[in-house]
Amino acid sequence: MKKDLIIIFVIFLVFLNSNAFAQVDYVLQNYEKGGTGFIPPFGGQKYTCYTHSPSNLIGIQYWSIPPVVRPGQRCRTVIKWSVWTNHVPITYVNYFGDWQPNTELARGSLYDDVPNPGDEYTDSFSFTAPYSPGSYRIRFMWYLAYYPIPNFYGAKDRLPHGFSEILFKVE
Repeated sequence: MKKDLIIIFVIFLVFLNSNAFAQVDYVLQNYEKGGTGFIPPFGGQKYTCYTHSPSNLIGIQYWSIPPVVRPGQRCRTVIKWSVWTNHVPITYVNYFGDWQPNTELARGSLYDDVPNPGDEYTDSFSFTAPYSPGSYRIRFMWYLAYYPIPNFYGAKDRLPHGFSEILFKVE
C-alpha cells in the first residue's frame, strides 16, 4: 500500500513537471484571430491600433540586442519607438521575456501616461540571459487605458493592443 502511494506520488510529480500544464499564449492566439496587432521591430512602420481610430499609430524605429549571448550574460537592449496620434488615452508599455514570463523585464518610458502626437521614446534596460542554451524572445507590449499587460502571454481579459518581439540565442 505504501509503495503504491509512493509510485502514484512520483507519477504526479512527473506530471506536474511535464508540459501537461503548458501556458496558453493568449497574445499569439488573439493575433492569429486578427485581434492584437504585430508591430514590426525594425524600420518605423506605422501600425494602426485595431480597436481605435486609424489615427492611433505606433511604430518601432529600431530594437538593438546582441543576436547571440552566453548563458547568464548581462545584456542590454535599446528600443526606439514613436506614437503618431492625437488622442491616445493613458498608455502602458512593458517588456517580458519568455524564459521568465511572469516577471516584467522593464517598463517603457511611456507607462501610465498620455503621449503627444509625434512623441519619440527610447527605452533601454539590462537583463540576465537565461542559463540554458536555446532561442528566446522578448516582447514589447502596448496597451491603451486602465492597466498594463500582466505577463508575457497576456490573459483572456488582458491583451495588448499591439506587440512586438525580438529573438536572441543563448549558446
